[in-house]
Amino acid sequence: MHAIEKILARGFGLSEVRTGQIANCDVDIAGINDLYLQSIYSFREMGGEKVAVPDNVVVFLTTEMGAKTAYAYIQPDELTFEHLKKVGATEYTVYTTDGDFVYWAEHTYDISEIEPQLAVPSSVDNVEGISAHEGTPIDQAFLGTCTGSRLDDIALAAHILKGRKIHRNTRMLIVPASKEVLLQAIERGYMQTLVEANATFVTPGCAACLGTHEGLIAKEEVCITTSSRNFPGRMGHTQGRIYWASPAAVAASALVGKITDPRKYL
Repeated sequence: MHAIEKILARGFGLSEVRTGQIANCDVDIAGINDLYLQSIYSFREMGGEKVAVPDNVVVFLTTEMGAKTAYAYIQPDELTFEHLKKVGATEYTVYTTDGDFVYWAEHTYDISEIEPQLAVPSSVDNVEGISAHEGTPIDQAFLGTCTGSRLDDIALAAHILKGRKIHRNTRMLIVPASKEVLLQAIERGYMQTLVEANATFVTPGCAACLGTHEGLIAKEEVCITTSSRNFPGRMGHTQGRIYWASPAAVAASALVGKITDPRKYL
C-alpha cells in the first residue's frame, strides 16, 4: 500500500496532487515490471486542513496510476458526519487503518512549493508546470463534471471572473457536477456572476468529458479543462488538444484567452 499526504495552499487543491502523483509514480500503462500496478493507495491530510467531502473524488483518478483500489484515509470529522446526516445516511461503520500498519511507500506533496500543474496532450501522466505552456491560445475553457465543477470549484471561478468578461475569442462552459450543485450555485449568486462574465451553463452531468454532447471540440481546437481525462478524442475530434488543469487555471485562462497561471487572480 502507498500513503499519500498533502499540504494545501491557497488556490490549490487535490487537482494539483492528482496530476503530480500520476506523473511521479512513473506508471507503465502496459503494466510491465511496475511495482505500483495493482497497489492500494491511501490518502491522508496534514497541517490540520479540513478536507471537504467532495474532494475525496480524487481517489478514482488513481486508476491512471495502475491502482487496484484507493481510499481517502482522512478520518471522518464533523464535516463528514454533517454531510452524511444531510443525505439521510444514519447507519454506517467507520473503519480505520491499523496503527502499526507499514506502508510499502509514502509520498508527501507540499503544494506550496510547486507551481500549478497541467496534464498536457495527450495523457494524464504527461505533467508539466503551467509556466511551460503559459500563453498558449485556447478555444474553450471547460469547468465541469464530477472532478472539477463542484460548488467550491464554481465559487473559485466566480471569484476570479467577478466583474470581468471572458476573452472574446474563447468560450467557457460550466457543467455543474450535480443538480444540487447547480441549485446551490444559483442560490449563492455564483451562476449570475459567471453568466455576466459570458460563461455558459449546461445540464449537470458529464457533457463533453466523455465526448458525447455540450462542449465538443473540433479539429485542432485547444481546450483547457477540469474534466477527468485528456486522451485523444476524449472531448471531440481526435486532433483536438486537451490540457487538464485546476478550476483556478481554467477560469484564469478563460479570462485571458490563453493558458494562464491563476495565482495572480487569487
